Amino acid sequence: MKTDLNTTRRIIRALAALTALIMLLAFAACGKNNGNNGNNGNNGGETGEPVQFTPDPSATALPYEDFENSSLESTGAFSITSSDGKALSAKDSVYTVSSAGEYFLSGKLRGSIVVNAPSSAEVRLTLCGAVIESDSSSPIAVLGADKVIIKSETGSYNVIRDLRTDAKGTGDAAVYAETDLKLTGKGTLVIASSYKFGVKTKDDLGVKNVSLKIDSPDTALRGSDSVEIESGSLLLISREGGGIKTANSGVSSKGNQRGTVSVTGGSVNILSAGHGVSAAYDFVLSPASGDCSVNISSGAYSGAATADAAMGVKAANAISVEYGAISILSSGDGMHADARNALDNGSSSSGDISISGGRVEISSDDDAFHAGGSFSVTGGSVNVDRSHEGVEANTVYIGGGAVRLVGTDDGINAQKGVKTPLIEIAGGSVDITVPDGDTDGIDSNGNFTMSGGFVVVRCGAAIGNTAGSVDVDGRITVTGGTIIAMGGVCETPVSGSVNNFVARGVSLPAGSYSVTGTDGTSIAFVLENDYSSVWIASDLLGLGGAYSIETNGGAVVSWTQNAEKVTN
Repeated sequence: MKTDLNTTRRIIRALAALTALIMLLAFAACGKNNGNNGNNGNNGGETGEPVQFTPDPSATALPYEDFENSSLESTGAFSITSSDGKALSAKDSVYTVSSAGEYFLSGKLRGSIVVNAPSSAEVRLTLCGAVIESDSSSPIAVLGADKVIIKSETGSYNVIRDLRTDAKGTGDAAVYAETDLKLTGKGTLVIASSYKFGVKTKDDLGVKNVSLKIDSPDTALRGSDSVEIESGSLLLISREGGGIKTANSGVSSKGNQRGTVSVTGGSVNILSAGHGVSAAYDFVLSPASGDCSVNISSGAYSGAATADAAMGVKAANAISVEYGAISILSSGDGMHADARNALDNGSSSSGDISISGGRVEISSDDDAFHAGGSFSVTGGSVNVDRSHEGVEANTVYIGGGAVRLVGTDDGINAQKGVKTPLIEIAGGSVDITVPDGDTDGIDSNGNFTMSGGFVVVRCGAAIGNTAGSVDVDGRITVTGGTIIAMGGVCETPVSGSVNNFVARGVSLPAGSYSVTGTDGTSIAFVLENDYSSVWIASDLLGLGGAYSIETNGGAVVSWTQNAEKVTN
């Protein structure tokens, strides 16, 4: 496939940007082991140390290979034969497959392949070094069959090009299907379109094993009912549209929910002017076994000539990360799940985002996570290097894993929605940093509760009420774990919480700190900037104990915990 010089330069710039992100976030493949601002007009588990995220200077390689540069195209005479050795003949450079079976394709064709078999037929097109290109129709068009499999034979290099520049002929994709479609094999398949879609089917679309590159103006992979990637290595480039998309959210006649995009294995790399993934129902990352990774560079970071504030992953219902690794560089929200929208299945969308394992890395110009319903982390790791708001949701629950959020507005914001806004920490490690200004590290339009885990909040605001480390419309209740909150003091834990200490106007310059006690308590944390106020609540602070915040061997402030709340 040939591209013009400007397009090539834009793609190279996008690859460089994505490489820089990988280096910064120390992206590592992993397997099974893993707002609104409210407050009346103002911005309003186990105990352990926070996880430190350190860039890996050795992560310099691009996360994927451009398969187009790996082999030479076939220039031999084209042939298509059935499994019984019979050759098919063409009419006006169009070869028609009208019955079930396996067909072997090799050589170069300026024409098209049309599959129009009975509705019960399974057809397999095995590419053995084939080049198929057309300027008058979809190079491969499936009009009839039960299921079609396009297999790239082991070790083979195959190319499909849609050379059209406007609507003509059959189909609107380089590979177009009106049936279930699967791309498989242990060879290489390069698909290029000058017209519209790369691969499009009106039913289910699957990918397994194949090394696949798609370069198209509109969506690279579109399965109207579903898209499932089981394995393989994918490079998806969309110069004007999205990377992967589903369109239907109804239920099939067999009772299957439509509209889900699922990745259960392999390596998926997306450069898209639009949303990296747009699911009409759910997006699910859940590897069955082994390593699995998804890398998305969307919107202005895709290298496209024009791009909107595109999101990394957008789901009409819910997003779930169970294992695997996903890295997102987006000009819109990193992950976005809509709530309270009517779906084709008759239900209302949940707007939930859940992370139970794996690794999520996001750098976003807008919110890293925007959930119209709930946001939850119960395992794995979340690292947000850059965002407007780290998390915005109706309710937030963190019960495990490691979460690091860097934002320019709020770190975590529980906004109004169907449920009473609530931020609940029950375990894991949470590390939040936001700058000075009308910002909050934690902002709940309802309550904040904590029963376990370790939380460090760094908010640059020196005063409370309008902005602060933890700002709630309701109450702060801490019954377990440890929270250390730097910045403006808005609200502090209510009576009945664990012992806590509040210090205003204390100088806390950048450096390494520890909360130490004569009872042996030692709680470590790090500040990268200067702060002037802090409050601490912890089940490690014993009544009657003597404690101090220390740095470089000296005490910054000391106190005796002679009451549930001690104010300096």
